[in-house]
Amino acid sequence: MAGRDRHSVDQDIDVRGGDVFRQVLVPIDGAPGAERVVPVAAALAGRLDAGLLLWGVAHPGTDRAAQESRLYELLRRYAGGHGAYMSAGHADPVQAIVEHADNHAGTLVCAISHGQGSIGERAIGSLTGDLLQRSRSPMLVIGPRFDDSHWSPYEWRHVLACVDGSDRGERAVPIAADFARSAGLELTVMQAVCTEDDLFDRDRAERYVHALAGLHRPPAHGRVLSGTQRPAEAICAEAARTPGAVLAVASRGRGGPGHATESNEPPGSVTNDVLRFSRGAVLVVPLAASLALPGRW
Repeated sequence: MAGRDRHSVDQDIDVRGGDVFRQVLVPIDGAPGAERVVPVAAALAGRLDAGLLLWGVAHPGTDRAAQESRLYELLRRYAGGHGAYMSAGHADPVQAIVEHADNHAGTLVCAISHGQGSIGERAIGSLTGDLLQRSRSPMLVIGPRFDDSHWSPYEWRHVLACVDGSDRGERAVPIAADFARSAGLELTVMQAVCTEDDLFDRDRAERYVHALAGLHRPPAHGRVLSGTQRPAEAICAEAARTPGAVLAVASRGRGGPGHATESNEPPGSVTNDVLRFSRGAVLVVPLAASLALPGRW
């Protein structure tokens, strides 16, 4: 399909009858390591019974024919005939991807984090940072420490949905639960609490996470992480100890990842650190997605 215009390709995209997530969209912008996410996304699309869409992001001076040829090669190698689409010609490719996701319910954007720049750049790379800031759909981010050899989607077993006592964090849990059900994974609602906090009450924290876990079917698990580690360190360490774990964190969306805990840290610092240091995949749920009607994203 490479080389066709947007309208004709949009009509032909393979969107199969998955549960909630119907399409996995992978932006390919030519940056070093960007193609690393393709085999992960292809395997995830297979596990979700979803379509796979490789979206070529063209920059000034991009050799369109060479990029189309490379997309086709990636499809033949990993996807076995799923659709590919070139976004060449868009003045704002990020907005084009956001609009596509808005117009195709059940789209999950799967992007690479390069571990460079600031959030927007320092933590995740400019394309992924812009998408996180502006997306209204969930995103699965593959970070710079992702272990390709041990973290195939076919080996994923758990979704660890991180909450912090805020409404924003709680609203992300249903989408994490949808992802877990669609991929056949177990859901755990998890909170990281510092024991040095004067307000720390483990019994209250346990009641909180178990109450949230009990709202979902099949029933989820509840887990409290308590210690002196910073929240992001505790979250990533727990994910590393849990075989086949995918982290799920909330973000503000339409303005950048928000903090994953109520603290005095700069906005987004915990979410940013999770994206930077997790060895597994991270499902980022923007506030706009958590507020959307079912099926809108």
